[in-house]
Amino acid sequence: MEYLPAKHLLHRSRDTRWFGTDHTMNIYRGCCHGCLYCDSRSACYQNPDFDTVKAKADALRILRCARFASELGFRVEEATLRAGEELAGEAAAVSRERITAEWEKYLAGHHFAGALELLPLWEGVFPGLGRLPAAWKEALCQAPSPESRALLLAGGLWEVRHGSAPGGTEDWDGAIRELCAPLRLSGNRERLLREAAGCLALPPAESFREVWRRSADDPLSAYRAALEAAAAADPARKQELDWLSRVESG
Repeated sequence: MEYLPAKHLLHRSRDTRWFGTDHTMNIYRGCCHGCLYCDSRSACYQNPDFDTVKAKADALRILRCARFASELGFRVEEATLRAGEELAGEAAAVSRERITAEWEKYLAGHHFAGALELLPLWEGVFPGLGRLPAAWKEALCQAPSPESRALLLAGGLWEVRHGSAPGGTEDWDGAIRELCAPLRLSGNRERLLREAAGCLALPPAESFREVWRRSADDPLSAYRAALEAAAAADPARKQELDWLSRVESG
């Protein structure tokens, strides 16, 4: 059986009066019966190879494989993982809204560290993510929140694509832009990541007073995400995170 990528298999019916159903599902394209009078042969359907039956492959399942592993903690069978890696490029056909939903659930999973081996399944959405350097993966294992994980993934992806880790504000801003490009994040979520990236570009704080001052200058949620990412990558910066917790507790 030959397969072709499809954005979705389930279709909502415009009118339920004909068949009494809310949805229809068509998992195939083409027909082997060869009826000359079939309307589906019309050129308007743009299917010149109509006599060859092809199955539609729902590319979203590739991303859901990674998401379920992160949420539920199961391991993906080797053969399934290889098939997913081969078809990862098809995920680019999925709508940005559906990709974003899977991505955010993947980042928020309680078993995210164990699902890092499935990063290659996101190659069709984020080219280069499957080649993330080991140091970034080690940091990701320690990152406690979806926001800090997103920051570290953005930094690692930037290094893969540009040859070095992001340094100043311009690099980090570019890293977040590249990460967000294939997604459709809410305005608030993207703004938080941009603000957190700006905090990451700052040098380490050397005192409680400096952390207190920065927390007053920057949105607290963005500063926390940045420090969580920084502490995951460099344990020496956990002191800053402790200072921020003192600021938050009043």
